[in-house]
Order: sequence, then C-alpha cells, then structure tokens
Amino acid sequence: MNDPELYSKANPFQVRDATQILGVYKKRMSPDDADIVLDIGCGTGDVTNGILGPSLGRFELLLGVDKSRDMVEYAQQHYENDSVFFEVLDIAGDVTDFRDEWGTFSKVFSFYCLHWVKNLKKALTNIQSLMKNGGETLLVFVAQCPVFEMHERMAENERWKSYMEDVNDFVPMTQHLAQPSFVFSQIMEEVGISPINCSTMNRTFAFTSTKMLRDCMVAVNPFINRIPLQQRNEFIEDCIKTLSAIKIESGNLNENEACCFSYKLLVAHGAKN
Repeated sequence: MNDPELYSKANPFQVRDATQILGVYKKRMSPDDADIVLDIGCGTGDVTNGILGPSLGRFELLLGVDKSRDMVEYAQQHYENDSVFFEVLDIAGDVTDFRDEWGTFSKVFSFYCLHWVKNLKKALTNIQSLMKNGGETLLVFVAQCPVFEMHERMAENERWKSYMEDVNDFVPMTQHLAQPSFVFSQIMEEVGISPINCSTMNRTFAFTSTKMLRDCMVAVNPFINRIPLQQRNEFIEDCIKTLSAIKIESGNLNENEACCFSYKLLVAHGAKN
C-alpha cells in the first residue's frame, strides 16, 4: 500500500469481505463489553473504525496497528477518537515494547494483512503473545490470487525484473500450497493458538471499470514506487495485460469479465487457552 488517500478510495473488495466475514464470525465469538481489541494491518483505518468497531458494538478499547507510518498517520488524523487509537507496529518484528506499553488483548483481528508477511510463524507467534488467556483471534488474508502470479511473471520480464528482484518477499507462502488452510492451522497449533475453524473461501470481485481496477492495482502494488515516474503507466498497463493473460489461460476470462477476478481467502478463527 503506497498512497493512503488512494488506498482509502480503492479497497472495495477488502471492505466487502471484511463486512461479510465479520457478519458471520462475530456471532461465533464470545461477547464482552470490556473487550480490548487489536486490529492488525489497519491500513488507513476505515475498516477498523467503520466496520470492525460497529460490528463489535461495545468495547473498552480498539487499537489499529500497521507497519506503514504513512497509513497510521492517516488513520490517526481521520478516525482516532476516545476509544479508537492507531499505532505503528510490524507484526513480524519485535513486539516486546509494544506489549509492555499496551498489554494483551481479548480479541485480535486482521483483515487483508498477513499475505504481505513472509514469516507467518513469526507473525502468529507474536499474535499469540499479544492475546490474553482465553482470548480469540480472527485472521483473514488472501491465500491464493492471480495477482501474486502476475507479480512472479512480471519479475521475469526483462524490462521490469531489475525492480522486482525480491518478488518472492511479496508472494505469500500459501500461494502454491495444495491445502493452505491445513498448513496454516498447523502453524497456529505450533505457536499456541487453538484453531476453532480454519478454511478457505473462494471469492470473486467484479470491478465496475478498468479505471477502478487500475486504481486498486496502483494502491496495493509493492513495486510501483521503484519504477521511474515516466514508466509507471506502462508498468501498470503491463500488469493488467499479464493479469488478463493469466485469466485467459485459466479459462476465467470472456468479453464480459475483463474486470472480474477470482481469489481464495483464508479465514482462521482461533483461541488462546
């Protein structure tokens, strides 16, 4: 995520999925008016404040965290209030100081974040350490998506490969797994989070225009800021062409579906005993 202002206007499927999944799983989680809640990967804070907060109803504290200082500053300026706060935190880094300052949380959520984390075991270890005993977590991320394959192919393109040498750092370890939910649930158990449910969901999103698709790709493309300014339009056009080629090869593209793509979400609900 590069531009907070752009991302806040170009994240429609993230908002839709978070809303729908919360609608299902909130009923399965233990209600508590005194909940201390953590939202990992809060981005611009719109999902934290506009979807997660209202879904929870009553809570004592809701804290959104993100690795990007720009995103956190945007969230602080637009959404912070008496019970909703935002802080910088890399969930795959050292969380000791953060835990000392904020303590542990009765509920930990994360939407559309963990696919950017290469070391999932480290992230889950940290999540477990930030959970209260008996606390619950709901983790939702993109397990498999043609966009990740697009990144891999673009990194082989002679024109762009020098800007994408670390492409593997931006492709989740679940992308090429036959059973991503099984592997993820094993990691949860290894770090001390008991899986209540861990499964994948097949999702499809239809962009209303090519401009909307383009804006979304620019907003979340991890390589765009490396591309010389005068070449960025061509880079994004190549990204879209590559994505279309992948869809054609998979048999998922016809003339009415140029702005529609399918992906697989991993949804994990767990508890710390």
